[in-house]
Amino acid sequence: MNKKQSNKLNAYVRVVGVLDKNRKICNSMPMLAQTVGEFGSLVQEIKEVGAWMEMDTTGETAPKGLAK
Repeated sequence: MNKKQSNKLNAYVRVVGVLDKNRKICNSMPMLAQTVGEFGSLVQEIKEVGAWMEMDTTGETAPKGLAK
């Protein structure tokens, strides 16, 4: 993930935190509770993809450097 994507993810995580703190209010409105749950799931998926994208790729370019 690049810095812009990481910043957005951090913002989404903070929103999920606020929604979790106010779960009682969200649960009083079924449609809002459903939407909050879906948003939380999407944020979790983004985290998983982000972790996959942060794999170390430094070894990929080493053979190219040796070839030069």
